[in-house]
Amino acid sequence: MSHLIVRVSAVLMLLLLIIGQIQCQYEPITDVQVWPTSEGGNGHGYIGLYSNIHSIKDAEKKCESTGNRNGTFKSYLVTLDSKQEWDFIRTNLSTTAWVSGKDIEGNGIYSYSTGPQTNQPLFNMYTGQSWGYCPFQAGSPSLAPAAEDQYIYITGGPTSNFKNAYANYFLQTAICEIQPISEVSIPSIDKTSVTCIVPPLSGFHNVIVQDASGVKSTHYAWQPFPPFIKAVYPSFTANGLVTLIGDNFGDNTNNIVFVNVSTSNITCNIMFVSSNQIFCRLESSLVGDTKLLPISISVGGVYTQTYKPYVLCDKQFYSTILFGGEYQTVNQVMIDKVSMGATPNAPYIGAIESEEMYKCFSQSLNIIDYPKFRFWQGVSYNGNNNRFTRNNGPLKGTPSQLYYSGNTSNMDQLNNILFNINDRMVVPSEVENISYYTPLIAFNITDAPIIDNITRIIPGQASQVTINGNHFGKDSSYVLISIQGSQCKSPQFIENNYQQITCSLDSVEPYSTDLNYTITIGVGGMLTTKVVSLAKDCLNNCSSHGICNQTFGTCKCNSGHEPLLDCSSLVNRSQLLNTTVWDNGVSLLSTHQTISGIVVNFTTGIQFIREINQDNSIIKTLSMNNIIWTQEEEKTSAGESIFIQSTHSIDIQVSPNSVKYRIKIINWVWSSPINTLQVIFHTQSDSVEFDKCGKLKVRSDISSGDQIIWTRVQVGRTLLNCKIASRMVIDNSTIIPSKVTLLTNDDPVSQQIWKNGGFNILTTFHIPRFSHSVELDPVFNALILVDDSNLPYECTEETTDQWTFIIVAVVLSAALLSIIIVVLVIVFIKRPPTNRPPHGEAPIEMDIITSNEEINTHQQQQQQNNNN
Repeated sequence: MSHLIVRVSAVLMLLLLIIGQIQCQYEPITDVQVWPTSEGGNGHGYIGLYSNIHSIKDAEKKCESTGNRNGTFKSYLVTLDSKQEWDFIRTNLSTTAWVSGKDIEGNGIYSYSTGPQTNQPLFNMYTGQSWGYCPFQAGSPSLAPAAEDQYIYITGGPTSNFKNAYANYFLQTAICEIQPISEVSIPSIDKTSVTCIVPPLSGFHNVIVQDASGVKSTHYAWQPFPPFIKAVYPSFTANGLVTLIGDNFGDNTNNIVFVNVSTSNITCNIMFVSSNQIFCRLESSLVGDTKLLPISISVGGVYTQTYKPYVLCDKQFYSTILFGGEYQTVNQVMIDKVSMGATPNAPYIGAIESEEMYKCFSQSLNIIDYPKFRFWQGVSYNGNNNRFTRNNGPLKGTPSQLYYSGNTSNMDQLNNILFNINDRMVVPSEVENISYYTPLIAFNITDAPIIDNITRIIPGQASQVTINGNHFGKDSSYVLISIQGSQCKSPQFIENNYQQITCSLDSVEPYSTDLNYTITIGVGGMLTTKVVSLAKDCLNNCSSHGICNQTFGTCKCNSGHEPLLDCSSLVNRSQLLNTTVWDNGVSLLSTHQTISGIVVNFTTGIQFIREINQDNSIIKTLSMNNIIWTQEEEKTSAGESIFIQSTHSIDIQVSPNSVKYRIKIINWVWSSPINTLQVIFHTQSDSVEFDKCGKLKVRSDISSGDQIIWTRVQVGRTLLNCKIASRMVIDNSTIIPSKVTLLTNDDPVSQQIWKNGGFNILTTFHIPRFSHSVELDPVFNALILVDDSNLPYECTEETTDQWTFIIVAVVLSAALLSIIIVVLVIVFIKRPPTNRPPHGEAPIEMDIITSNEEINTHQQQQQQNNNN
């Protein structure tokens, strides 16, 4: 049993002394071969028994009796943990021997039968996974009749064939492993570190250290499992990409992962490694009789070789596991024992129905040493019309185009067909070879992955990404994820419903124009690519009184909770500020219960439209104070909350007594195509107070994430909410985010506005050049908070930073159709205007909608116009 020594230099002398003591303890036994720790060994001794071994039970007893002579060591039939351990044994002792390993009743699940690992898992013949060192070849282990225990022995040769046999199989060689009872497992302890000997295996392992007081500390350092290859996406040509699916691959931080294919040990050059996926490229082509399998992998010196992974051929996974028997027998074993995590679908006996599938499977599978193997096909033969029909799997009952050569003259009416993969001949079964007739096990992956959204990407930084969706299977190692062309490492499911998966992403940037990410997910042969925006968290997760829309980060609140952005409590109608829309497009949110600085009124509306250049210099400014507004209909306020799906697939919930703006700017005459247009909203309270520290008694909050889709400001006990959709519409078709800032104190507009007193917010939408039009649509509402804890806060030296101005750069806005209280359509008309504003500026028309019926009519007309 091999070990990895984890120690500091101070304990080297101690360990060497221990080795010297071990050699003395083996006396008077002779011919003991010690695998020294100085050569990467475990310090154990090994001795060969070469005669008078009549069965494996006899070998086990003789090994056990060897360790009872003086009580200083124990001995048992050797337990192989690593390739290095077996290499030491076959070099110094024997290439043929019984070793520890038992399959109770021949069910295909092997465990250690001797030593400290007795009854611990060793090998699963249905998956090919080994928990120690047990590289069975293609045709081993074989499926034995029930109630017949199976044991493991090794035969000689350069590749050392691992095989299974009955207990009374005649083999007169066994290897005994001798372990000192006084072996020190923790040779050094001080106040800050513990040095110990551990198995040389990769991955994660719980290490528990308990101090004298009984306090335990758990750390995660490694996992006592060798690498496990579950499946392979094959390639057969030089520089061809091979993808390995599995577990315990490490991360190749120190270039410690190596992969080889075929018995010729062709190197597969590592391109990408994560804990459960490896991409590599073949150094040379597989020619002639050179097969892809076996695949060997070494991670930090821990080695695994497998002949038994699933292979993806012609967009379906096929098993390379071989177990023989009558059709009904192996079919039932397949149903009972075989499964894979890439799909919830049950396995079935498939058929070789295309040249592509045949070439892929035959060049992957290595059964050169097993020429008698034939594959049961899931088809039946009808001699009357010389046709094949599928009798197994999802397409049962449909015609099959079996890819075979030769003729069918030797067959009549056959329900079960055998296929010789060496020459593509369809052959009849023969009783004497029934143990070589194995099912062609296939898995049908029918559902392509569904991608809903992604979260937690930090642009330009490494991120632990979360993806929400469906049809990812039940084993995360099969889920191949690429974001912006970069592979996402070590995918893992978060929840048991298998609809949320996380992975580690290196630094990537979104598209420069829309902050979206292209994500590609593959599971088996099914592939989905989607451009998605980052999912957004809702404020306080909607306080359990609503549903969070993670696409936009907004709550759809239950009735009565909607005036608050987080749905935190019921709001009485008396708490809502009344809404009035003036002739100039400015809205008043007001109450008759005003208390200076405590309960205040707000006014909000567009104040300026201005064009700036790349240096942020102001090119021209259009003041709304100088505009002559044309009012065609009476204004109104809505008293109900309505949730409407827009033509651009953006939802927004409008609360009672809200002001909903929909601004459309048409035919702006640009001074330069690289300039930016700014639409500046001015919101002002009619009063505000300062605390004793000279700070405004104002609390502010903004939505989290890369896009800000709401803000709220509390002046005294009055709360002003602003909701903004997550996108903006350019030229009636292009949907993009827009940059929004709150103007700082040194901006000329800020200096001009703030002279008027009160608390002022200048929300500025930054719009890139458009050819025809742009649409924006913020929503405002305000209410009075009744909780005394929300009264104006008096500062202290320690906590004044809790009350701040909003000065942020955010991304928001878009065109929505929902209940509209006010609609401002700003049109720069190229025809002579009917109402000419002063100073020779272009005219502006404003339409105001007065009823819900007219709102619906207006929406239908707008949708028809957009369609036209």
